Amino acid sequence: MCKIRTPSLRYSSTSFLSIFLWSGCATVIQGTTQEIPISSDPPGVKVSVDGRPDFTTPTVLVLSRHEPHILEFSFGGYHPEVVRLRPVFSTVTAGNIVLGGLIGWGVDSASGAQYRLVPPVVHVSLRPLTAKPPGQP
Repeated sequence: MCKIRTPSLRYSSTSFLSIFLWSGCATVIQGTTQEIPISSDPPGVKVSVDGRPDFTTPTVLVLSRHEPHILEFSFGGYHPEVVRLRPVFSTVTAGNIVLGGLIGWGVDSASGAQYRLVPPVVHVSLRPLTAKPPGQP
């Protein structure tokens, strides 16, 4: 007869607790990147992220939380616009003080997961280059 051996609950709990304590709360919960929905009026606007012109609105960007980002919007016949995303301290990281101590905070700090990017959603309304006087079509 073959007997299947399952790990005891004690070992499973210890393993889980070790992994949890040695990792950062924010790294586990929110990760090192953030999805930023991008839209514009009019749609179809070209978006450069940190100098790389790779995107067209509407889109969702996946950006590193660790550093600021510059979004440049351009569309023929409209004034260009610039939006700056900046990392701010995320309250999720506070869990490290209570549960993970300095090791967890160190992991979040090194990975950039201790931040969140603001604004979390970007919508840009571009202004036409030639403004028409009121009352003209």
